[in-house]
Amino acid sequence: MNGPEFVAVGLIVWAVFIITFIVMRGLGWKHREKQIAARHAEREHVLLEHAGASREQVQVLEDRLRVLERIVTDRGYNLASDIEALRDRNPAREVEGSN
Repeated sequence: MNGPEFVAVGLIVWAVFIITFIVMRGLGWKHREKQIAARHAEREHVLLEHAGASREQVQVLEDRLRVLERIVTDRGYNLASDIEALRDRNPAREVEGSN
């Protein structure tokens, strides 16, 4: 093999290597983009599930608050006097075994 033939073969091998590297790198980037898109979709799904659960929890708490408001307002509820009445009826008892 002469010098020019050796250089030509070397350039061809080098070109094939570079082309193969570029193609493989491009496939790797596409794969990585698909992974990122899948993770993004999964996170969105989880966030939507949590948002749905949060909405349900808020609704339950609102319902409970409405019930408590009804209890307080419907009975002419006087919390302070009821607490004082309970204190007067049940004097504080010592717990057995406490110092």
